[in-house]
Amino acid sequence: MDRGDFASALGWRARKQALLGALRPSFEVSWTLICACLAAGSLPRTGVSGLRILTTWLIADVVCGYILSQLIALKRASRSGNSPSRAQEIRSFTLVIPYALPGSPGQRLAERINGFVGQWRSQIWPQAGLCGVTALVGAGLALVVASYLGRESLAVLSFGLLLAAGLMILAGRDERALLSWLDGVHLALAWALGYLALAPWRGPAMAVAALVGVHAYARTRLEEGYRGPVRWFLRATWASLILALLIARQPILAALVAVASLAEGMSYGAVRLARPSRLGWLLSLLVVALAMPYWA
Repeated sequence: MDRGDFASALGWRARKQALLGALRPSFEVSWTLICACLAAGSLPRTGVSGLRILTTWLIADVVCGYILSQLIALKRASRSGNSPSRAQEIRSFTLVIPYALPGSPGQRLAERINGFVGQWRSQIWPQAGLCGVTALVGAGLALVVASYLGRESLAVLSFGLLLAAGLMILAGRDERALLSWLDGVHLALAWALGYLALAPWRGPAMAVAALVGVHAYARTRLEEGYRGPVRWFLRATWASLILALLIARQPILAALVAVASLAEGMSYGAVRLARPSRLGWLLSLLVVALAMPYWA
């Protein structure tokens, strides 16, 4: 084995370890899904309901987290593939235009196409190909399993995956924005799928899912040092939860959520605190989930 083969083998091992490491649950996503199941108001009493919750957790937490991590890796690989590389272009594919004279427009077009194909096969495909294929396979597997949960869950999951793919394209070179967006999409999907696993579609529950996603996006952006309108997004999500509890005639729970919002706002105001605690938001989600079955 020469040095190039050894380096490619090391690269494959590193990518394989990254893929296996991405296939793991997240505490925050699992907590959000459990709160959504409690918000449905019907605890699992049979093995069928328990199996639906387990299937939903595997899709929303593990599989969706795996797919989103591959989208992030795909974005990184495509960015690195566009940079100059010492790798030689693979010329197994060569486009030849018949009767094209040297220096003619047809000959220049063929050279550009050959250069693009060679760069794709030598620089971009070895890095981004594996991530793209695994993301597609994971999405197909998730959609097939979600069809067992019902049409509403399948529709929500399809919309979430399409939204994640669109955000990856819109992010451009801003990788931090993509991480924040996908974090919000992941948590919103966890709430929506967890609720639909035990209850039919309801507007307030889906509105809470949107609030969960917006809060996760704004919080992640703040933790990365981004300043701007994201603080207003955080305040809007907290205010919406408090207002919903007040409309549901739960003033004590609304006061508890208000205290948690003030605590989070003070923690983000601290300069030395690099990663503020998310305990207040997680407990507030639990409070809202326990109160939702009693909403009119």
